[in-house]
Amino acid sequence: MIWPWNGVGVPGELARIMGVSLNTIYVHLKTQAAVGNLAHTAGNLNIKHYQ
Repeated sequence: MIWPWNGVGVPGELARIMGVSLNTIYVHLKTQAAVGNLAHTAGNLNIKHYQ
């Protein structure tokens, strides 16, 4: 992937570190969303079960 800010004169190493950081955040957010979804589904099943 080509980082747009690399053309502004950001050293490749810095762009790489920023890319890794963004990727880590993205993976973390995706994981959080998946866990939240799972908890939400389990909560709904629980509510239906006890009504």
